[in-house]
Amino acid sequence: MDSLQALGFQALSLSNNHACDLGPSGILSTLEEVERRGFLHAGIGRNHTAAARAAKGSFGGKKVALVAMDGGPGPDFTYAADAANGRPERPGVNRLRLTKVIDVDTDTFEQLRTVRDKVGYTTMDLGNDSQPNDAPHVELEADISIARAIFRRSDRFGRNVKVDEDDISRNLAAITSAAEEGSLVFAYLHHHHWASDWYQVPEWVGAVAKKNVSMRVRQCSSATAPPVLQPVEIYRGRPIF
Repeated sequence: MDSLQALGFQALSLSNNHACDLGPSGILSTLEEVERRGFLHAGIGRNHTAAARAAKGSFGGKKVALVAMDGGPGPDFTYAADAANGRPERPGVNRLRLTKVIDVDTDTFEQLRTVRDKVGYTTMDLGNDSQPNDAPHVELEADISIARAIFRRSDRFGRNVKVDEDDISRNLAAITSAAEEGSLVFAYLHHHHWASDWYQVPEWVGAVAKKNVSMRVRQCSSATAPPVLQPVEIYRGRPIF
């Protein structure tokens, strides 16, 4: 961190799959270190509310804000949680819950439904196979889940990613609020749901970034994990990296 600061970095996104490698104590230690050095930071927190909060500061006399999230995949216990139902709060990462979905046509969907029913795969099996994560949400008429795979009825074949509406709404609300206060907002997303060709940006990533820009964000940065440079897009006059 001292080296980063010496190089001129003043803001850090901390939402990534290694943030919780050392557990909740590692999250708390990281927060102590970045706060002691005065970094603007976002993406992790002592609880869910803190992890999702936009970090706000000023550079060169201009108000800036940073919202950082992680789309995994990662075990549920790496993501921050507020205290509830007799459980203490859990330090962790700000989540954008994503679910991998395989799109199939109607004929294939019906064949998969037959396989599921003949095998006797039930919602209880779905919950058991999902551990240590929570069982995924499926639409009964549109989705079929067998083991950890989710198949969706579609007019084409393909791989897709479903974005949790509650998570995206919560993060967009934080972005919008900061933008309405006049801040230059940076929206950061880390994930490992890549396209087969790492040089290409998956469709769902572009869609999430465009949602961010459309929600009155002055500037939007969508970050992905592959160790390659991906395209940069200018959308409504704002850059998407």
